[in-house]
Amino acid sequence: MKKKLSLKKVILFFLISAIIFLCLYILWGIYKAQNISVVPIEDINSISISADEVLSTETEITGEVKVDRFEAVSHINVEKVDEVLYIIIHREPSFSSKGTFSINLNDVNDVDSINIISIISGNIYTGEGVERGYSLGDLKKIPDQKVIWEHPAAD
Repeated sequence: MKKKLSLKKVILFFLISAIIFLCLYILWGIYKAQNISVVPIEDINSISISADEVLSTETEITGEVKVDRFEAVSHINVEKVDEVLYIIIHREPSFSSKGTFSINLNDVNDVDSINIISIISGNIYTGEGVERGYSLGDLKKIPDQKVIWEHPAAD
């Protein structure tokens, strides 16, 4: 004799499965948020800029970052302070290993006034939880910086 599952048991199984999946998804998101980090300069394998002398909103910055097996480049902050454009590359836990990135400058105000593009790494964040952040004024003071582009007239 074959046992037939009742409709209530099937619905209960799918409901519990959906709840477990949702909980795992939320926990994975929390874990990723807690373990995001700024990529150290020494872990940047290559970086290139599509403009030689003049930057524009179409200028593209691409690169490759060393990531572990279960890490990926998550996002890139681009901050303009005075005539310097600071780039902060972040990595986070991931099921795939993606170490490449590509950004353009279409969201940067007054691209023509940029004389230097610099990569920043190290411990730039202050505070914990929702208070975690960094000050644009402090970006100049961070010792872990590498200039990747300088306007030829700025020499």
